[in-house]
Amino acid sequence: MKKLLVILALAVLLVPGIIMAQPPGCNWSGGDPVLMYGWDSNNLPWQGAVGENWHFLLRGMQYSSIVRGRAFAVNGTWNYFSTCCYNATDTDTFCYTLTEKRGWNVTVTPPVIGQPYRRAPNAWMDPLTITVDVPVDAPYGTRDTLIVGNAFHNVGTCAPQCGDCENPNVSMTLYNAGYPSAYYIFCNKDTLIIEVISSPVTIEQDSITLVDQGQTQAYIPFDIRNWTSEDGMHYYTISNTGTVGGVTSVFDSIIVAGDDREPVYLPINAGLANICDYDELTIIAWRFFDSVMYYDTCVQLIHVIEPRAVPLFTVPVVTILVLALILAAAVFMRRRAVSKA
Repeated sequence: MKKLLVILALAVLLVPGIIMAQPPGCNWSGGDPVLMYGWDSNNLPWQGAVGENWHFLLRGMQYSSIVRGRAFAVNGTWNYFSTCCYNATDTDTFCYTLTEKRGWNVTVTPPVIGQPYRRAPNAWMDPLTITVDVPVDAPYGTRDTLIVGNAFHNVGTCAPQCGDCENPNVSMTLYNAGYPSAYYIFCNKDTLIIEVISSPVTIEQDSITLVDQGQTQAYIPFDIRNWTSEDGMHYYTISNTGTVGGVTSVFDSIIVAGDDREPVYLPINAGLANICDYDELTIIAWRFFDSVMYYDTCVQLIHVIEPRAVPLFTVPVVTILVLALILAAAVFMRRRAVSKA
């Protein structure tokens, strides 16, 4: 999706004649409406609105983000570019837009959605703090969609139907410098999707792990997933029934970054195990969130198998050997020809 946006944006820049016509009843005279800060920008500049932003929240939790619009024209420092507003000098009127799907409580500070902002080209609009409350009785798996935007305020009303003279806009300077797309692509809308989850921690694993007979340090992996946007300390315990290598257990903790996962392991000694032996591993992982403990537990099987032979003469190895023989033969024949001469 991001690559497509880049291609479209660059096409507009390279062919200035490709711009959107003004819909009937609409008037564009100043800059081009964009969001310089989209969802999750954390009030950092140059974090444009590109793609969808997903958040997994518990019942009763809040999500909050700062967004900020701008009247895009051309900026000499970063070369922010709007084809249709390149030479814009007149002020124009813009407005923030916000739609929400589920009817959840949304607070906007300051409460200026739909109100006019008179701005000169390249001027900033006021930053907004948008907060969403997840209902305490929201069904698990429920998703809410919020779309924030910057639009033209036209004929006395906020008029997103008037569209945008160019969307997306790009900074060619930052693009040529190799910055990530979020730094040089700017759209006039950004989408947030919130999904209600039952627990902020889950365990991800394979249902069965194959262990070679004779392996004395077989590390059986599990992934602890943190579904929230906040880093958190996660505790876990892993144990087996002892049919392979005797009873083994581990109790430890690990910090898992927000919306990320971290691997944890239980070492198993299969040095004396028989082929086809099975063992059962149980993991429990938990964390405390607002003084409430959330946990997940899973069971994984391990199966001892006959050690698999590692092929020596693989295709790459054979190819290298053949090339080496050809080069050696060529050198030998050349030396022989020289000696005869």
